[in-house]
Amino acid sequence: MHDSLPDGTKLGALLDADGQPNPLDKSNAILQDEVEALTNKLHEERFLWIIACVVLINCYVFSNMDNWAGPIVIGIVELIGTVIVADRCRVDTVAPLIDKLTGFANKVADRN
Repeated sequence: MHDSLPDGTKLGALLDADGQPNPLDKSNAILQDEVEALTNKLHEERFLWIIACVVLINCYVFSNMDNWAGPIVIGIVELIGTVIVADRCRVDTVAPLIDKLTGFANKVADRN
């Protein structure tokens, strides 16, 4: 096995390897999976905090409204915003809901 290429880099050793993962490769893969899982959890936690803040603001604002038209319109706008925020926060449970809603919308549009 070559220690280095003629230009002195260590790439030759990597290219001449037998293709079997070494313990360092396995630990790198495990750590990468852990980092990805932690990142997903942090994105989901951020999404839940956003939802909690929206609910608290809604409780305050809706209690001061005189009619039901405002909360309904605000609720529809917030629903759309929540779907967008969930998509940006990589919340996996929202994607199937979006597919179902868009599929339903396409079916309704096709009937008309």
